[in-house]
Amino acid sequence: MFNFEEKRLDEMEFVEISSRYQTIFSDLIGKNKFEKIEKENYDKYKLLQEYINKGYKFKGGAMGRSPITYGRNMLYGWFLEDLLFYLLSKNLSINLIEGFGDDSKHDFFINDKNQIEIYGSKTTQPDYIIKLNNGKEFLLELKSASKGIFSIKKGNIDQLSKSCAYNGKITLILMIDLLTGSYDLKGLNFFKSNRPFVNQRMEGQLCYDFPVPKNEIKNLINENFNEYLDEDIFNDEFIKKLSLLKIAEDKNNQLYKRIIKQKMRIEKLEEELNYHNESIKQKIQEIKQKHPLTTKSWLDIEKELKDI
Repeated sequence: MFNFEEKRLDEMEFVEISSRYQTIFSDLIGKNKFEKIEKENYDKYKLLQEYINKGYKFKGGAMGRSPITYGRNMLYGWFLEDLLFYLLSKNLSINLIEGFGDDSKHDFFINDKNQIEIYGSKTTQPDYIIKLNNGKEFLLELKSASKGIFSIKKGNIDQLSKSCAYNGKITLILMIDLLTGSYDLKGLNFFKSNRPFVNQRMEGQLCYDFPVPKNEIKNLINENFNEYLDEDIFNDEFIKKLSLLKIAEDKNNQLYKRIIKQKMRIEKLEEELNYHNESIKQKIQEIKQKHPLTTKSWLDIEKELKDI
């Protein structure tokens, strides 16, 4: 197990995150392979810095962050995905592993509007498609945390659910703790059976808690992924609705595409309203418990104050 200083990814210089990754992965994938991946990602990092220093902005914005912090999160994620690819390739139960999703190219360019444009899209899609020796296939999304806080936005889970429904493949999430070099695996069913919470650290967005990873990263080489491939996920109501949307899209039925999309939009808003109402009610109750005299009426307060 490794122990590092708790810092956000976008607070680290490349040399710092590289040192952290080296400690976790170098012995497992080999020094030469690590250094090759490190150089490829460092070259991208230096080029991105040059573009940002020239005043180029990201196409579509940087999600409220500065260009360099947004860029670091993106590049350090690509760096980690490259390393994990070679670590998973050492697992003898895996027959084939390939990058998946629109941004699997892991690169960017300057478009004709002088913007930094990432190949692919910004939507959350799984990072890999994996085929096991027994013929089973699944999608794998990589997540990481460097401050010991493990939470996933409900919106990300919804996007991964869409990938599951549209591709007809079970989707797993691999969480890596960059503080300890540990990991854990969960299928989408884990989140379907848990309630999200209003996360004030993420502007009040609905999030799920992910269990603290306990498995040493080296154990991924012998991980039995079959244990996590629960076909019951396709009975989930949200997955079924997304599958209906896919049918409407495949048939190019504009009417039902619109009906399904707007119906799901309404349900999402109703769900968010419900969770936010519960969160507000809980806060009110906590205040009342901490300050029981707040239950006094305004008339009583006025009378008592005047009698003092």
